Amino acid sequence: MDEPKKIHYLKIEDCSRCTGADPKQMYEALLNFSGVELIFESHFSVHVFMCSDCTQRWICVWTEIIEWEGGHDSLYTSILPVTDPEAEELIAQRNEVSMNKVEELGQSRRWLQRDYCNGEIRVRWMDGDLRILEV
Repeated sequence: MDEPKKIHYLKIEDCSRCTGADPKQMYEALLNFSGVELIFESHFSVHVFMCSDCTQRWICVWTEIIEWEGGHDSLYTSILPVTDPEAEELIAQRNEVSMNKVEELGQSRRWLQRDYCNGEIRVRWMDGDLRILEV
């Protein structure tokens, strides 16, 4: 029998703005963080953001899946906390940033997931098995 996968949370400072229990509050806060654009395409983008209160860094991956019939495109946003050295490594890679590396980082920490599918928005904290949809 396989043992359950253990999640080792990235130790980050408690910040009322970006690490609170309310995922919707964190997502709203992210909209006001300063950031560095790594990839920006019409249906896919990657940014590294920094909380203005505690300086915690977050990698944000946004994917739009086009719904050719019906017009309700699905939007997926994964927001993962990263250490300063991890953020610097990703920033140095710019548009060559490896989504495999981002997924690897997401295997061992909690991240925020925001989905917009079929007209409904869902925002929640997730653990392990981060999968990035690339278009």
